[in-house]
Amino acid sequence: MSLPENDENRLRAWCEEQVDLLNLPHRFSTRELREAISERRGKPIVLKPLATLGAVDAPCGMRLELPETAFEISLIDV
Repeated sequence: MSLPENDENRLRAWCEEQVDLLNLPHRFSTRELREAISERRGKPIVLKPLATLGAVDAPCGMRLELPETAFEISLIDV
């Protein structure tokens, strides 16, 4: 289900504003993105690999938010 055009435009504008606040260069790495988000939020993002035992053949993961840290648990090597 897609958003009404007006909502899509507002969402895109909001997302672009949030990205601009990160002050990233035109080309940036995932590490630079993680560090910029971490700095903006005032708490570290800790990446932890999660073994899949071959059960998953696509990038995926989960996020655990704690008051002092956000953990990104990934099913791909980080």
